[in-house]
Amino acid sequence: MESKMLVTPVQSSKRFANKACVSRNSLNLFRSEKNPSPSCFSFGSPKSYARINGLLVLSLCEDSSLMENQIALNEEQCAFAKTEIGNELTVERFEVNGNAEKIEELDVDLDIINHPEGKVVDAKHLVKKLKKSFCGQMMHEGQTVQFRYGKSSGTFKVNRIILASNGARTSQGMLYKMTKMLFLSKNIRFFNQAVSIRRIFQRTMDLSEVERELMTLGLGGMSEIFRKIYERVLITRTLDLELCQKLNKSHVKGILLFGPPGTGKTLLAKTIAKILYAEEFEVVDGPQVLSSWFGGTEARLRALFNKAREDSRRYGEKSGLHIIIFDELDSIARKRGITPGETATDRIVSQLLTMINGVEDLNNILIIGTTNKKELIDEALLRPGRLLPIEVGLPDEEARLNILRVHTEPYERRGYFQDVDLREIANMTDAFSGADLAGVVNTAFSDALGRTNSNDGIIHESQTRIYQNDFIHGVREIRRANQPTKDEDWDALV
Repeated sequence: MESKMLVTPVQSSKRFANKACVSRNSLNLFRSEKNPSPSCFSFGSPKSYARINGLLVLSLCEDSSLMENQIALNEEQCAFAKTEIGNELTVERFEVNGNAEKIEELDVDLDIINHPEGKVVDAKHLVKKLKKSFCGQMMHEGQTVQFRYGKSSGTFKVNRIILASNGARTSQGMLYKMTKMLFLSKNIRFFNQAVSIRRIFQRTMDLSEVERELMTLGLGGMSEIFRKIYERVLITRTLDLELCQKLNKSHVKGILLFGPPGTGKTLLAKTIAKILYAEEFEVVDGPQVLSSWFGGTEARLRALFNKAREDSRRYGEKSGLHIIIFDELDSIARKRGITPGETATDRIVSQLLTMINGVEDLNNILIIGTTNKKELIDEALLRPGRLLPIEVGLPDEEARLNILRVHTEPYERRGYFQDVDLREIANMTDAFSGADLAGVVNTAFSDALGRTNSNDGIIHESQTRIYQNDFIHGVREIRRANQPTKDEDWDALV
């Protein structure tokens, strides 16, 4: 059943219910006996759902002030359904059974209007409140939902939906009482939020699924590295707290990502922080920590751990996870004892060790260091339980292909490609790093833009075409930059 209806603004008392309001007669028309009647509905008919403009599935509730051809939506619902107040749209009955699966995990960006700065939110309590309001409703990736929070209000945007049936990522699903909700926020800190080891991390991993997931995060060819990080570092953080204590199991405190320049170590570190839904993570450039005055560097290091220490004292094991990323760790953590007497380097390493395994043992931290020179790092930092060394090497051919796909996806999606064979490019880029491959793509795109002529001086998208030869030229340019050689040798190189 499909109807044409006129959009009208929702009443203020119902704007935070995330439902579409219709007249009583319309409500009955859209009702289906095939739909469930979950006890968690707050008001309105649990058996009435509608698909709006073919894009947004909403639960329906009654508004006696509306005529039969009217439907009331809030501004966020209008935006997602690509309509406006006063417009006409299509509304069709939606049957949940067979068309909607339950959500296991819902990851959202959350914002609360006028939230007091520094006030920490109990994530467990907020999840309970949101599930009470929205249990039994359909959620869509990219959808923004308004909600009431005490005397204030807020919104959350759905980033990711994981199904309960098979752990797959999907574009829509039904929120139910067992759904796990996880929050990210630019201005709000949470406690009581479980560490999210997402479905890409499991012992029976499908590596192709892992690779697809990492590609959506801007990485390719690193599924095996992620598997190793999960199994050796992160898995203890998925254990129930009581079980962890009974087993006397402590967490590995960090990871050292080492390998050649340009292999994506820093991006990998940031991605780990995002996947773990950590508190706002710190990225520290090693040389910037150094101070010219005595004791200054050690003081700066201690300050980096202040938030984690404060949360640990206040919330104990319920504290959120804090991640500190040290880029170029070798610049501040070199081997001690090379020169007689205590040096600044010795003091810095000692301070780091105190932060990692000191008197006040912090279980709510994960340190990620990156370096091109693992051999320079003090060995005490690499002992079991501290920083686990993980090599991030140059990508093989399959990994190079995946990286190229990541960087070229926007161009291919917009129709710029003309007879491009990325596998051939992956085959001819042996010993290229991820950064080198990004350079190849950028060069190819620049060549395409340079070839686009326009009488008005503006480059028109419809005229932009990227050819295989553009990529081959990009390969040659990156080789020229990395390995200067004679011009006559170029044909032998590619």
